[in-house]
Amino acid sequence: MYVEENRAGCTFITVDALKEAVPFYLKNGFKFLKKSEENDGKETSLLYFNLTSLS
Repeated sequence: MYVEENRAGCTFITVDALKEAVPFYLKNGFKFLKKSEENDGKETSLLYFNLTSLS
């Protein structure tokens, strides 16, 4: 069934971005997964992009 009637897909892209790369992702429509990720002082931040916004 999976091969013939593939109904799989994805809705979100997630990234674990280095702090230096966060502005790039934000400029391209990504959002923080949690509000606390914005200023937590860690080396990386979790961001996501909703692919349904492209349709």
